[in-house]
Amino acid sequence: MALANAELQRGDPAAAIRRQQQALAGLRGLGEGGRLGLLAGSGALAQMQQALGDLPAARATIEATLAAARGVWPADEPALLHMQQTRAAILRDLGDVAGARAEFAAVLAGLQRSVGAGDPRTLAVQLALAQMAHQAGQAAEARPLLTELLAQGRPRLGPAHPIMLMALTMLIDVAQAQDELPWALTQLQAAVTELRGLLPADRPELLGLEQRLADVAGLLGDLAGARALQAEVLARWEAAAGPRHPGALAAAASLGMILQRGGMLDEARALQERVLRDSREVFGATAIDTWTAQRQLAATLNLLGDRAGARALLAEVVAGLTQRLGVTHPEALLVRGELGMAAQAMGALDEADAELAPAIAGLMTQLPADHRVLLD
Repeated sequence: MALANAELQRGDPAAAIRRQQQALAGLRGLGEGGRLGLLAGSGALAQMQQALGDLPAARATIEATLAAARGVWPADEPALLHMQQTRAAILRDLGDVAGARAEFAAVLAGLQRSVGAGDPRTLAVQLALAQMAHQAGQAAEARPLLTELLAQGRPRLGPAHPIMLMALTMLIDVAQAQDELPWALTQLQAAVTELRGLLPADRPELLGLEQRLADVAGLLGDLAGARALQAEVLARWEAAAGPRHPGALAAAASLGMILQRGGMLDEARALQERVLRDSREVFGATAIDTWTAQRQLAATLNLLGDRAGARALLAEVVAGLTQRLGVTHPEALLVRGELGMAAQAMGALDEADAELAPAIAGLMTQLPADHRVLLD
């Protein structure tokens, strides 16, 4: 299993899976003596299969492992709950939103009983559950989960712990979805001030929060301040890690959107074209980050009047997301709606209707009727 982990660290999940399967075969030969190691190793194998994108195999592996583990451990044993958490994540990736949320909720309740509400394992599951609620447009459900998480985790983990920072960032997202931008700005200003006293200026955690602060300030109309802060964040990212680091690319993408909102469309286009080009080389042409860069560039092209260019970029993203996530996935439906609006702007009304109608119908089954995406 150590060899499998080494393959993972080298970035070769397929080789890691082969190594893990070989190790598991050896443990099976040990009989009862290798039972616990076999269970733990099988759970790790499911996670490797999930990381490789072989979700059916990952699901089959974790369900067989769970069936065996339930005969060994009590229901609230953390090791068993960790396997259930893996199953929940696989169900989520397969698009079984209801099944995943039910499984995450069961794991959260079990961990709260067995290790306590403030344990990092409990908080990580609570974060995943809040994220699913947020992605489903259920801000009223996500917000108390995140608020409780921050209150319980902060005394134990401190403000700079990754779980705390992810929860704060998601809470800001939820506040934005609820049109509470001034509140979000106040929270970000306080967090950035605190972290500046704790972390070096080039720490990713601080740079990420400063990037969000610039985004929210821009949305509230302070475009000059937002542009200055985001440019500073980008410069620090590039100095610390180079212009093609994922953090630097994210900061450049955010600066591009600020330029777009400020009407500096030619500058936005040049920057977004660079981000897209670098994203294709760093992440690959079919990575989610690359598709996000394509969508942002498409929006700028549309504002510049290049409807055909915008439409071509969005069509690629729709095809990729549909293949990757399925035709009914909310993200695929959302971009399909964007493609329909681009076609509508070109006067291709039949094509627009063919894209918009199923996108709206699909989103209506997954989002609240008053969700801003549907209203748009």
